[in-house]
Amino acid sequence: MVQHEDADISKDFLKLSTLSPKSPRPSSPSRASGSVDAISAVIGTLASSRASKNAVHILNTAHQLSRLSDRSLQHKADIAIQGGIGEVIAAMQELQTDVDMQREGCYILVSLSMGADIKQQIAKDGGVQAIIAGMRTHRHDSKVQEYGCCALAKLSYSCDCNQVGGAHPWGKAGERGGNADVGEGVRCGVQASSAVSMNADVAQEGSSRPDLGGVEAVAQAMHDHLEEVDVQDYGCNALGNAAFNHEANAQRLAAAGCVELVMAAMKKWRRSASVQHYACWALIAMCMHSTHNQGLIAGAGTIEAIIQSMEMHLGVAAVQQYGSWVLGQLAKGSQSIQLRIATRDGVEVLVAAMTAHAQDSPEVQFYAMWALLQLAESNHENQALMAGASVAGPVVHAMKTFPEWGGIQSRGAKLLAILVIDSSSAQQVQAAGGVDAVLVAMHQREREAEVQAAGCEMLASQGGAEEQFERHIVRQGGAGFVAAALRAHPTNPEVQHAGLKAMTCLVATEEGVETLLRMVPNIIAAMEGSVQHGGVQKYGAVVLGQLAQGSRRAQMEIAESGGLKVLVTALMECGESEGVAQERHSPPPVSAMCPPV
Repeated sequence: MVQHEDADISKDFLKLSTLSPKSPRPSSPSRASGSVDAISAVIGTLASSRASKNAVHILNTAHQLSRLSDRSLQHKADIAIQGGIGEVIAAMQELQTDVDMQREGCYILVSLSMGADIKQQIAKDGGVQAIIAGMRTHRHDSKVQEYGCCALAKLSYSCDCNQVGGAHPWGKAGERGGNADVGEGVRCGVQASSAVSMNADVAQEGSSRPDLGGVEAVAQAMHDHLEEVDVQDYGCNALGNAAFNHEANAQRLAAAGCVELVMAAMKKWRRSASVQHYACWALIAMCMHSTHNQGLIAGAGTIEAIIQSMEMHLGVAAVQQYGSWVLGQLAKGSQSIQLRIATRDGVEVLVAAMTAHAQDSPEVQFYAMWALLQLAESNHENQALMAGASVAGPVVHAMKTFPEWGGIQSRGAKLLAILVIDSSSAQQVQAAGGVDAVLVAMHQREREAEVQAAGCEMLASQGGAEEQFERHIVRQGGAGFVAAALRAHPTNPEVQHAGLKAMTCLVATEEGVETLLRMVPNIIAAMEGSVQHGGVQKYGAVVLGQLAQGSRRAQMEIAESGGLKVLVTALMECGESEGVAQERHSPPPVSAMCPPV
C-alpha cells in the first residue's frame, strides 16, 4: 500500500480499492469518448432529482456518479469542473438521514479528493460539515464511519515541499539539503494547516457554540467501531493528518483521549501492518510539538507497543519507517525516555529495521538513524550501548547504498562520530569502512553544510581516538576534504568549528602538516569570521599552535598571515571560559611564533 516517493507517504495515500462496496472497476488511463457529455448528463439528472425531491432517483444518480468517478483521473476532474461536487454535497445535506446516501456521498468525496484545488472546493461547498453530519447521524453504521474517516483523512492530506524552501526533506540528489530537524523539515506526512481543516470551527445554525468538528467525529467512530479494522486504519490516519504541525490540534486530540484510542487500535489490530503504520503516524503528529503530549504518550505503554509492532512487521517498510520516527520523536530531548527506549531493546529494533530494509528503503535508513541520534543525545549510557551494538556496519552500508540522500549522509556521519568512544569502537568503525564512506560523502556533497559539518565531526572523533586512524584519514586525503569544507562554507560557524576541530587531529604526518600549512589563511579567516564562537576560537588556536610547534616556517607563515592578532583576540573575547588558553594539544607561547629578528 505504501511506496514512498520523495516527500509523499504514498502515491495513492489511502486504500481506495477497499472503500467501494461495489466490485472493483478498472480505470482507463485517458478520457473516454463522450465522457464529458455523460458526466454532464448525470450531474444534470442529479440536480433535477434534487429539485423534485425524489430520494430514489437522487441515490441512483449518485451511484452512477460514483462509478464515473472511479474510471480515471480525468473523469474526477470533469466531475469537479461540471459542478458535481456541489450537487453531491447538497444531496448529502438533503438526505442526511438516508444511510445509503451518506455512504455514497462520502465515497464520492473520497474518490474526488485528489488535489488541493478540488479539496478546497469540497470544503468551500460545505463538504467537511456534510461528512461530519453524516457520521454523527449514522454513528452506528460502520461503512459511513469508515468512508467518513477516509474522506476526512484525504481532505486534510497535503504534501507541500515548498514549505521547506523547495528542498527535498532528505536532501535527495539535485535538490538542496533538507532541514536538520525532522520535526521541522520532513514532509513525509500531512500538513493540516495547508490542507482542508477538519475542525470545521464555525457556529452551527441557530447556535453560538462552535461545531465540535471532525476530530471528535473520528474519535467517536474509533471508539464505537474498535472491531472494524478499516475504521481504525482511516481513523488513525485522519487524526495524524489533523495534528501534524498543528500544536493546538495536537493538544486537543490528546485531551479528547485520542492517545488511548490509538493505543487501543494498535493492541486490537497487532497483525494489521496498515493500522500499525497509521497509529504510529498519529502518535508522531500528536507529540511532535508538545512536550506534554510527548510525556503522556511515552507513559501510555506506547514504547513497548511500537517496539512489538516493529518486531512483528519487520518486513513492512512503512511500519519500520514510522515506528522509527515515533521512537525518535519520543526520545528527543528527554534522557529518561531515551533510557526507557534503549533498555527495551529500542537500539536493537532500529538496527534490525536498517538491516531488513538495507536495499529497498532510504526512508527507513533515514528515520532509524535519526532515532538513534535522538537516543544518543547527551546520553553516555546509550552511546556506550550503541558502540557495542554493531551499529556501524548498517550505517556505513546505508551511506554507500544511498549516496544521493543528503540526510542519510549527514546523519550517518553524526552517528559514526558518536560511536567512537574509545580505540576499540574506533576500530569497529574503521573496519566497517566508516572513514571512507564519510570522505566520499564530503567529496560528493561539498556544498551541503550539514554533511560537511557532520563529516568533520566524525573525522575529529576517529582521528583523535588513535594515531593509526589519524594516519589513515590523512592518507585518504581527509585533510584536503576538511580544508575544502572550510573554503566552501566560510560563513558557517558549525562547519568552521567542526573543521578546525578535525584539523587538530590530523597533524601526525608530514602530509597532514603540509596540507594544513596551506590552510593557515583559511584558519585565520575562520577565527576572524566567528569571533564570538568559542569552539571556533579554541580549535583555531589549538591547530595554529600545533603547526607552529617546532617549525620556524610555520611560525613565520602564521605570523605573516595575521595569526598573532587573531590569537590575542581569541584570548580577549573567549579566554579561559572557552578553553582557548588550555587544551590537550596546548599551543606554545605566543613569543615562540614571532619571526626571527
